[in-house]
Amino acid sequence: MSIDSAALLQTICTIRKQLTRGITVAIENFHEHYHLRNMEYYCETDCYNAPTISISPGKWGIGAFRSSMTCGTRGLLTYELQSESFALTDRLFLIIGWHVPLVGDNSFFLHVAQVESPDFPTKEAERVRVYEFLSRKKMRAGKSIFCYVSPEIVDDQKQQVKEKEDGKADNMPKSCLTVCASMATTSMANLRVEIHPYQFAQDEQKTEGTIHIAGPPQKFSFTKLMEERFANAEIKVNDALEKFLGIKPESTVKDTRKNI
Repeated sequence: MSIDSAALLQTICTIRKQLTRGITVAIENFHEHYHLRNMEYYCETDCYNAPTISISPGKWGIGAFRSSMTCGTRGLLTYELQSESFALTDRLFLIIGWHVPLVGDNSFFLHVAQVESPDFPTKEAERVRVYEFLSRKKMRAGKSIFCYVSPEIVDDQKQQVKEKEDGKADNMPKSCLTVCASMATTSMANLRVEIHPYQFAQDEQKTEGTIHIAGPPQKFSFTKLMEERFANAEIKVNDALEKFLGIKPESTVKDTRKNI
């Protein structure tokens, strides 16, 4: 399996000639079992070249974002990790973020994450929330990030049997992957991301595993609070009538304590 890196480089150079301040995000998929699908992005400024919708094994994709007159560019690009060889127990996303200011150092982040919210990544508000959460720990451009994960798969025993039949019992599970990223320090930054089926040596680079991102906090509802309090009060009254008077009234609420 080979990827035409020369064509990718030529595309990046063509975009760079048209932009003066911005970023290209180039992704190469060297993993034979993973597809990058359901692309979504968030950017505070202009998207110059829309990112590739999906990236199959052995393929590459690219997107470009430029700054405005008053600020640099910062944003997030996400893909869902899917496989046609096995099913993952959790929805996992490749999440790439960047900040290219008009003045100052470029920075970026990279994560493979399980996002609890069902509205991610389709709703922009959730993409913004995830960006704000992950951007707290950005890395300065010029360094690299290596993210090695070993996701759980559905029907794991069947997968192990298949690997033994293939003579691969001693090798790394097919669901494992390493995602690595590096970012240029130039004004027209290139953020390069690669997906590999093996684990890199953990030198001095920042290394991350799968992270979990909780859903958004629930909004306070006074109506819901009062309904819960009235329900609890009715349950207590019914318990007292049954205990002291032998009366078992028909409750209008479900007593979750008794699983009825």
